[in-house]
Amino acid sequence: MIYRKSRIIGRNGFFDIDGEPFPESVIKSACTGSEADADLLHLSIRDMIFNTNGGSLDRVSLELDLENGYWLTEQYDEAGRYADDILDDWIKNKSMTAESLYDITNCYIRMLRLAADALPKRIIRMKDWKFTAEYGTSPASIYPPHEPPRYTYGEGHSVMPDYLTHPLIKHISEEDCLLKQNGQIHGAVPHNQVDCVKFDRHVNTGRPLSIPARACADKKKRTAIQDALDGIQPEVSVVCEEGARHSMLVAGDVDISVVYGMADSIQEQFGTPLDCLACDMSSLHQMLYHDLGGNDAKRIAKNVAVLGSMDEFPGHVMPPRPATVTRADMLYNLDRHGFDMIVRRILPHSKDVRVEYAIAATHFSLEPRWYMTGTAVMLCKNMINWYLMLYLARKYRFVGTLYGVLLELEKNGKDFSWPISVLEKCQTRPIPTEPDTIRDALETYLCW
Repeated sequence: MIYRKSRIIGRNGFFDIDGEPFPESVIKSACTGSEADADLLHLSIRDMIFNTNGGSLDRVSLELDLENGYWLTEQYDEAGRYADDILDDWIKNKSMTAESLYDITNCYIRMLRLAADALPKRIIRMKDWKFTAEYGTSPASIYPPHEPPRYTYGEGHSVMPDYLTHPLIKHISEEDCLLKQNGQIHGAVPHNQVDCVKFDRHVNTGRPLSIPARACADKKKRTAIQDALDGIQPEVSVVCEEGARHSMLVAGDVDISVVYGMADSIQEQFGTPLDCLACDMSSLHQMLYHDLGGNDAKRIAKNVAVLGSMDEFPGHVMPPRPATVTRADMLYNLDRHGFDMIVRRILPHSKDVRVEYAIAATHFSLEPRWYMTGTAVMLCKNMINWYLMLYLARKYRFVGTLYGVLLELEKNGKDFSWPISVLEKCQTRPIPTEPDTIRDALETYLCW
C-alpha cells in the first residue's frame, strides 16, 4: 500500500487532497474565518512539515520526551501543532496570500531544521531499553513512561513543548552544555540528570478563530444566486456565509449536475468559495427531521430562506467537523460503520459520527487504511446519502479521490452508477487509486 501523494507547497500555491492547487479564493476565505478552508490549508501544511521534516521532529522530540518522561510523541501530532502555530501567525498578519503563508511555513521549517542540526547525536543502545507487557518498550531511564497528550486540533503548542523556543533545546545547542561538548549523547538518560538546570515548558495559547455561519449579507451575490435559481425552480433554497465562503442548500426536483454547474459559475464570477448541497425533498426531510445529529443541511437551513420555508427540526444542528475528529472517535466510528480493526482499545464513550462525515474525516488523517481501504469498505457496507456525500467531497476537495475509489469499486461488481454519472456529467477528473488494495479490502471485509 502506498501513501497518498505528498502535498508539497511552493510559492505558486498550496495543494488540496486531490493534488490540485488551492485557488486564491480559498486562501482568502481561510484567512477571513472559514473553517472548511482553514482546515484544508492546515492539512496541506501539516503533511508538508511531516513529509519534509520527519527526521528533525524525531531528533528534537526525543530530547523533550526524555525530559518530560513521555514515550513516544506522535510525529504527525507534532506536525499538526506546528500547522496550528503557522496558521495562527498567518491569520493574525491578515495578509491573505499564498506567498505570505509560504514564507511563514518556510520560516518554521528552517528554524526546526536548524534546531535539530544543532543537537548532538543521541545513541540509544540495546541495554538502554526496557520492555513489559503493560507499558511496552521505552528507555529504562524514564520507566514507567507517561503517555504523551493526544493532539487536539487547534491547540498549537499549548500542551506539548514547542521545539523551536523550548529553553532545553536552546541550551543543549550551545557549546557550554555538558552534553554538547561530547558531540554525542550515549544512552537514554534525560538531559536534566546532568549538572545543567531543568527547564519549564514553553506555552503558546494562541488559537485560530473562525466565524459562525450567518445569513448572506452581500446583496449582489444573493441576487446573482436568485437569478440562477429562477431557471432551476427548486422548492427550497437557502444561502449563508462564513467568512468569505458561502454555502447554499437547494432542494426539489432538480438536476444535481446543473446545480453544481451553477454554483461553480457563481463562485468563479465573484471569486469566493461556494459549496452547494443539492438534494431531493425526501433526502432533505430525512436530514432535517430524522437525523438527531448535526449535518450541513441543518446548518444552512438555520439561516434566512431565499425561497420556501421549513419547520423547526429536532436534535443537534452543527455538523461534525471532519478535521477535528479525534483518533479515538475515528476508530470507534470506523468500527461502527463496518471497518473494524484490531487496536489496543476503542473508547465506549466516543461520539457517533454519521458515515458520510466519517468518510470525509478519514481524508484528514495520515492513515491509508482509513482514507483508502476504510472509505471503500464503508461505501459498500452502508446506506450512503449521496447528496450529502458528494457535497462533502466537493466542499473538502476530495471529489476526484472519491471518484477514483468509486470507479474501482464498480470494476469489482459494485453498483455506484448514480454518483458516477453525476461526477462524469460534472467533468470531474478521477484520481487513480490502488486496484489491488481495494480488491483485497473487499475480500477481507466480506463486501462481495
